[in-house]
Amino acid sequence: MTETQAPVMTTASFDYHSDEHVAVLTSMFREYLLEDFDRTGHFAPGFPFALWLQTLLISVDGHPVAFCSADLKRRSIELLYVRPDYRRRGVAQLLLRHLRDSCPSEMRLKAPVSPACLRIAERLGIPVAHQPEEERQEAERALAEMAAGVRRLCTHKRTGNPLRSCRVCYRALLKKAANRMVSESCLAMRQLGRG
Repeated sequence: MTETQAPVMTTASFDYHSDEHVAVLTSMFREYLLEDFDRTGHFAPGFPFALWLQTLLISVDGHPVAFCSADLKRRSIELLYVRPDYRRRGVAQLLLRHLRDSCPSEMRLKAPVSPACLRIAERLGIPVAHQPEEERQEAERALAEMAAGVRRLCTHKRTGNPLRSCRVCYRALLKKAANRMVSESCLAMRQLGRG
């Protein structure tokens, strides 16, 4: 009888020069956007990658399963996403615990967050930093503009509420947004010779 080995979880700092890292982050960010759209009905806030963020890629037994981006200057976790097949296995909890314990002062989770992530943060004593009113209003304006743009460009025959965006077109927009926010940003950074 052989003993089952515990899964090995590793973290790697995101490297925008690595084609593999860029492909993995783009794919997971796309999944995050689509899943959050299915849950909330609109574009999810947050950045997966930026010069001011530290982005980590998390793998279990060599398979990319999660990513996290944190603003170390503001001591806030911008985004945390775990692929559905790896949820309820402690990945998010281990990652949040690591970030909490390695930060020299209190780390916060940037709102809005998923209900599951909120429960984990509460268990670990990680407070949630709510968006300032001005930032929240700006996000709402941007969401309204995106939805209006989707409605204008949609060619599908639709019934129902005319103020509601076409799900097919909105999902297509989210896929493009993920590509732009990760792949195209990384390519531009490479061309500028950053980092």
